Amino acid sequence: MSGDPLADMEARFMADYDTDTAAWATEQAELLRRRAAGELVNDVELDWANIAEEIADVAKRDRDRIYGQLVTALIHLLKWQFQPAMRSGAWRSAVVKARDRIAKLVKDSPSLRSIRPRCWLRPILQHGVWRRPRPS
Repeated sequence: MSGDPLADMEARFMADYDTDTAAWATEQAELLRRRAAGELVNDVELDWANIAEEIADVAKRDRDRIYGQLVTALIHLLKWQFQPAMRSGAWRSAVVKARDRIAKLVKDSPSLRSIRPRCWLRPILQHGVWRRPRPS
C-alpha cells in the first residue's frame, strides 16, 4: 500500500486483472450493469483502461478466429486439389466445419464480413463439393 487510495485501487485492479482475468471480468461486468441501471457506482472501482483493452480485444479475437478457419480450409482445399489419391472425408469435413465457423462468426458480427478475403472464400463457400445438401 502506497498511502494513495487511488494508486492502491489501481494496483488492486492490475493485480486482479493480471492474476485472474475471469474474476476481474465478472466483477467489472457487475459494476457496469449496476451503473447502467442508474446506481451510483464509484468510478474508482471501474478499471476503465483494462475494460477498454478487453473490448478492443474482442474484435481482434474474432478476426484471428476467422483467419485461423481460413487457413484450415485452405490447407485442406490445397490437399484436396494436389493430393487427389489421398482425399478423405476428414479433409472435406474440415473444410465444411471451417466454412460453418466462419459463417457463424460473420453472422454474430456482420462487420467482420469486410475482412474476408473474397478470393480465398469463393472456393470455400461456393464450391459444390463442399456444400451440404439442402433439406427438402
